Parts: sequence; C-alpha cells; structure tokens
Amino acid sequence: MFLKYEEVIEFLKEKEIYSEDSKVIWATKRIGRSSTNAYFLLIFSSDRIIVIGVSAMGKPEEVLEVIEVADMERCDFKKKLLMGYQLTIETKESKSTLHVNKAMVGTKWHKENFESIQGDNFAYVKFT
Repeated sequence: MFLKYEEVIEFLKEKEIYSEDSKVIWATKRIGRSSTNAYFLLIFSSDRIIVIGVSAMGKPEEVLEVIEVADMERCDFKKKLLMGYQLTIETKESKSTLHVNKAMVGTKWHKENFESIQGDNFAYVKFT
C-alpha cells in the first residue's frame, strides 16, 4: 500500500474532518478465516478517532466510523509478537479490534505518526 501522506490529508480536508493535531496510521483486520486483510486508515486527534476504509487500489474510500473520545471506554494498544500491536477501541455500544504494525513499507509517515501516538500526545491512548 503506497499511499502518499499528502493524499490522505487532501482526503481529510475534502471530507472536512482534518485537524492540525491529526496523526494518521495504517491498520488491518483479517477478513473471516482467510489470509486476506482489509486495510484502514486511523486518524487520531485530541477529541476523536476516525476510521477510514481503504480500497483494493490503496486509496481512501469512505469514513466508516467517528469515535468521540468522550464516548470511549478504552483505547488500548497491546504488544503482539514481532512488530505488531492489537488495537482495541471500546465504547458502550461497540468494540473494535484492529492490527497495527510499528512500520509499513513505503510509508515513513506511518512510523513517525505511530511513534507520536506512543508519546504523550493523546492521553486517552494506552500502550501495554
């Protein structure tokens, strides 16, 4: 998935969901029992997380979910084997689990943004 960061920011601005503190990272979710993954962009900001679906061609498609920090019961990254984390976002109404790698080939911006999320920029995010 070679998606330029500028393309992501342009998409966010077109949808009027961009904010200056936005940090964008890749996430995946296994589809059924197959080895096929669905790809997503997660946009972290001080007041919400936005989940964007990504097409088979690697382009942002649609805003799937907007999760307000005030509605979150937890947002945890749990370290898995090698380079990955399991992200669990839970609200009173739903629970989502996605996989996030520390790095993605061809997307330096993912690694930089992920490291920023690991810092103290977003108090609602926990790493274990």
